[in-house]
Amino acid sequence: MTKVPRPLYPVLDNSKLAVDGIRIFTCRFRLPAFLVTADRPPMPQTFHALYLQTTNRHQAEALTALRRLHERTFPTLEPRILIVDNALTAPAVVELAADTMLVAGDNTFREFSGWDHGWNWLGRHHPPAHDDVVCLCNETFMADREAADFYSLDPTVTQEHIGRGSLIGHVDGLPQDMCLFGTSMRHWMRSNLVLMSARVLRELSPLTLPLADAELFVDDPAVFFRNRVDLDGRYRELIRGFLQGRPNAGLWRWHSAQPFTAVNLTAFRLKARAILSEHSLSARAVRNGHALVDLSQPRLLSKDLRNRLGYVLYVTGAWQLVPRFRRRFAG
Repeated sequence: MTKVPRPLYPVLDNSKLAVDGIRIFTCRFRLPAFLVTADRPPMPQTFHALYLQTTNRHQAEALTALRRLHERTFPTLEPRILIVDNALTAPAVVELAADTMLVAGDNTFREFSGWDHGWNWLGRHHPPAHDDVVCLCNETFMADREAADFYSLDPTVTQEHIGRGSLIGHVDGLPQDMCLFGTSMRHWMRSNLVLMSARVLRELSPLTLPLADAELFVDDPAVFFRNRVDLDGRYRELIRGFLQGRPNAGLWRWHSAQPFTAVNLTAFRLKARAILSEHSLSARAVRNGHALVDLSQPRLLSKDLRNRLGYVLYVTGAWQLVPRFRRRFAG
């Protein structure tokens, strides 16, 4: 696990931030400004939200939520919202408000190809400055079980972390360190809402995994993933179990889990590719020296501890004694 960097100076106790899954302890005072201003990053001018949707049913609610995030956390920045609609099959550019545009997306690889399309469009028509704040989000962020955390960030601390190259969002973890395309990773950031600078997003783009299906998958549903030396076998087995609803090292089950068949193989490849793209984004960020800053509220058991306990239950078979897991993997 990446060593937790020491905060540059004490921060307010409502910052709720952690790095690489480990919470930064906070206190209730700041050092005098003259002691810290020399190390402050450049100030952004604009808050760019790239909202990805596959239906317009949640559009009004999402715009309200994004404006709430902007007003609470980035009140000094000019807001610009770009709605990327992956349901539109014909090119479209619509101005919905002075600060809001809608463009047709690219659903080839779900939200990641859509974000790439929207980011490229923004770069051509309204190029963000390097220090501007970018919010990548999709229509699931409002239903996140920890959605309240998005609106309780300390504005100063948040912008300072973004200015130093951090990614901010909800950080989840694997039960063990695993190799993903040659990079060892343990933590990843949920892609339903991620905050970063435009400079970092340019560095990490494209977001879509730049590998053909033939490089990732085989045609046999019983195997699914191609045997790649740079993709950990334990990771492949975990994702296969998650997607099919079988017991796995994370004890996770996708809400639409089904056994792989020749009929549904294409759909599950798209879902697996989205998972790989999400995890690869975090792995590349950490490899390049960018911290993953967790905005989750503290709980009695940390995410890492819960993941480790789940792994112990899995390898010992004791998960079968826990009613919640028996129900999860029943049948």
